[in-house]
Amino acid sequence: MKLPSIIRSYVGLIAFLFLLSSGTHADEQPFQFDKITSKATVEILEELKTQHYKKMPIDDRFSAALLKAYLNTLDPAKVIFTTQDIQEFQKYSTLIDNQISDGNLEAISAIYNRFYQRNRALLEYTLSDINRYTKPYPDPNAVVELDRKEAAWPANLDESKSLWDKRIYNEALSLKLSDKAADAIPDLLKKRYQDRLKRLDAMKSEDVYDIFANALTSLYDPHSDWMSPKEEENFKISMSLSLEGIGAVLQMDEERTKVVSLVTGGPAAKSGEISPGDFILSVGQDKQGEMQDVIGWRLDEVVQLVRGAKGSYVRLQVENAETKALKVVTLQRDQIKLDDQAVKSTVIEIPMTSGVPKKIGIINVPAFYMNFDAYKEGDTDYRSTTRDTMALLNNFQKTGVDGIVLDLRNNGGGSLQESATFTDLFIDQGPVVQIRKSDNNIDRNSFRSKNPAYYKGPLLLLINHLSASATEIFSGAIQDYHRGLIVGEQSFGKGTVQTIADLDYGELKLTTAKFYRVSGASTQHRGVVPDINFPSLFDFKLVGESALENPLPWDTIQPIPHMEYSDPTVYSKTLEKNHLDRMNNSVDYQALLKRIDFIKTKQDVKTISLNEKMRIAERQKDDQTLLDIANMVRVKKGQKPFKTMAELEKDDAEHAAQVMSKTTIDTENDFLLRESAQMLSDLIDLQNKDSRQKKENPVIADDKKAKLLSPAPQ
Repeated sequence: MKLPSIIRSYVGLIAFLFLLSSGTHADEQPFQFDKITSKATVEILEELKTQHYKKMPIDDRFSAALLKAYLNTLDPAKVIFTTQDIQEFQKYSTLIDNQISDGNLEAISAIYNRFYQRNRALLEYTLSDINRYTKPYPDPNAVVELDRKEAAWPANLDESKSLWDKRIYNEALSLKLSDKAADAIPDLLKKRYQDRLKRLDAMKSEDVYDIFANALTSLYDPHSDWMSPKEEENFKISMSLSLEGIGAVLQMDEERTKVVSLVTGGPAAKSGEISPGDFILSVGQDKQGEMQDVIGWRLDEVVQLVRGAKGSYVRLQVENAETKALKVVTLQRDQIKLDDQAVKSTVIEIPMTSGVPKKIGIINVPAFYMNFDAYKEGDTDYRSTTRDTMALLNNFQKTGVDGIVLDLRNNGGGSLQESATFTDLFIDQGPVVQIRKSDNNIDRNSFRSKNPAYYKGPLLLLINHLSASATEIFSGAIQDYHRGLIVGEQSFGKGTVQTIADLDYGELKLTTAKFYRVSGASTQHRGVVPDINFPSLFDFKLVGESALENPLPWDTIQPIPHMEYSDPTVYSKTLEKNHLDRMNNSVDYQALLKRIDFIKTKQDVKTISLNEKMRIAERQKDDQTLLDIANMVRVKKGQKPFKTMAELEKDDAEHAAQVMSKTTIDTENDFLLRESAQMLSDLIDLQNKDSRQKKENPVIADDKKAKLLSPAPQ
């Protein structure tokens, strides 16, 4: 006989309280780690102590930090453990360091057992009456916190259940507002939480150890982690050509998978429908396969679903970072081809008040690539960023350009050696980067070139917050040598080197060195700060090195003697004034500022209503704001305004896909790129008018003399 819903709810609540108050697993068998993983801990600690760049004593302070990291890794939303649990666990805050140094994982095991009990009870309580969540939340003014990373732990079991309930009510409401059929929502929620319960019960020693080991490595820096034998195998497969993906870098954010960055030329970037900061909520195989909910899954499990054979299809349900709207994106998995990341160029004419227009060459550099296989085979015509750019520079010489803009936006790096040889195209002999290793020895002769610059004319670099790693080394060198003007956004800030250490059990990726510019400044954390800033759509708190847990700090070392060319930043005030005068009359610029304001407003929102009418009204308001911004530009340009958000989203995706698939550069619709070319034209005019430039010689950082470079293209 089927029980009435109120009785089912009561029975579920009783079961919930009983399980929460119990002291062991549902099967009365406490979780235990095996001897292999206990031994692995000692080996990991030894590698971290001796090889990692960051030297951390294994003491009580370390112990307290590890306890906090482990608890936050298990329960990032702070809805499962209670204040009483946390207080009880404090007895381990000075013991864990001693225990794990001896391979003793008793405390780690005890904490996981409590997590298992609490989590399992909540899951069973949820499944006892899943239909409750499809009804309106009892309090019409209730809200749910969007981010509980900094929140307090629930005071007791009742508060834990309340926080948990609100999250599921929000999930149900979000499904409804994304046009899911009302009668399908209970089954979808039921399957989601049945899967989570099955996955919880299926956790093995290796899986739980993975959680702990990565909490341990996260204390050192965000790029160090431990790979179990299973993950090690997956990593090797992903590095081979047998399986391909979508070209996206993913990370966990609480219980959801966030897109950190996109690989230029990859399926995700080409689609134009996925952006950094978006969340992947569910994954489906092929064009019609059932969508698999991945909220609460581990990152490696999500990657397994997303990855697949070249040519096959995968469907992703994505939550937009800006609007929080849901959509399903279909992608065809593919290998990232060299041609997709190859440099490309164009030449544009910039009208000048002086009467003579400037011809500006633009080179888009999506990545620092090199065909290593062709190079190793002795192919003298192998492809690389440097070699391909040399060909473009030769074309510019024939065309007779007045200056060159290098577009490095979204360039996540690539080959470090290639970025160094690329730097050699624009500076005479000299160092490119300094590398300080974990033993504090500094390599100051890294990538030193003895060749003269290939191009000696006016230069401007355009970067953004997704310009990272090798791109930051190149940009930093150009800035330190005063070789060109840097404009755009502060770069990503990744200035560390990782290596893989093979262990008896699994592998350890750890940070072993740090990059420094020739000026002595690190590229870590702070990145490269432009000489002239452009407004950014990216929130540095959400995207970039500074958004990650425990990033290594920015610092400085001794500079290395290097040439300094005629400093273009002496004209920065005039260039910025001219730039702002133009932007005040640019509808594209005004629209960009409005979008940034909109994004900041949304990111300042810490809670979301559980009232359906209020949610609908808020979404309609957001949609109208974005439509108004887009239509402001379209009307100004004589285009037909959009009527709906669907039209706007379709147009945005089609435009982004067209840009990614073209072999030429779209300067017509990229006003920041055109503005960069205009700024370089202004700089050339200012330099030509400044008679002092002909009298002054370059300054040498170590007071040695240097040869003055000609401002004309070579």
